[in-house]
Amino acid sequence: MTSRPRLSWRAATIALAALALAGLCAAGLASVSSSDGPVIAGHEHGGAGQGNGDPTHDHGGAASAVAVTGAQQARADALISSTTQALAAYADVSAAENAGYRWIGDGTTVGQYRHYVQPQYLLDSDVLDPAHVESLVYRTQADGSLQLVSGMYILPPGDTRADVPDVGGDLTPWHIHTNLCWSRDGTIAGTNDSGSCPAGSFNAPTPPMLHVWIVDNPDGRFAAIDENGEVSATHVP
Repeated sequence: MTSRPRLSWRAATIALAALALAGLCAAGLASVSSSDGPVIAGHEHGGAGQGNGDPTHDHGGAASAVAVTGAQQARADALISSTTQALAAYADVSAAENAGYRWIGDGTTVGQYRHYVQPQYLLDSDVLDPAHVESLVYRTQADGSLQLVSGMYILPPGDTRADVPDVGGDLTPWHIHTNLCWSRDGTIAGTNDSGSCPAGSFNAPTPPMLHVWIVDNPDGRFAAIDENGEVSATHVP
């Protein structure tokens, strides 16, 4: 069975950048055929010294404590502090939009999370720069307002787990989404757990990503958010 065309994450971010920054249509992006079938595994943790490295580990239940060095704990604490300070400017989503962040179309239900991405930051070479956080995460409130709850750092396009920097060891589990389907305008079209993306969309696995929560989170200040908008983590700082 032939899988649907897939584009690289770089192509996906370029499409979003074209839409958000230049108002151009991304339909002309060239697609490439996958030779290894559709990607089914959707949300994977791990990386160089990060997390437990098991993409099938349990996302539910109480998070477990992990052993880290004093240096790792200090780096994790410093990243939380610097990120919290930097994100204060975007408490109002309109400030984020004015700064070039664009909503990818998720989190429309009360209690779910909306990701806003800054296309220029996605494509630059900055890593873990609080002044250039690639994505902002807002939680949809019952009254329709949005609460800024997290920043998400995304490694440059093409980076893999081998490129993941050690921040806090197992305290900071980077994750990758492999089953997201993207529309040509850079918004989420769904997932391809069934083996294919909706018509007109494409699969684009992401580079490694790391959430940093600026509000208390029972699952930890580095907990990930899965494709269903649920917080998932196994480690707590």
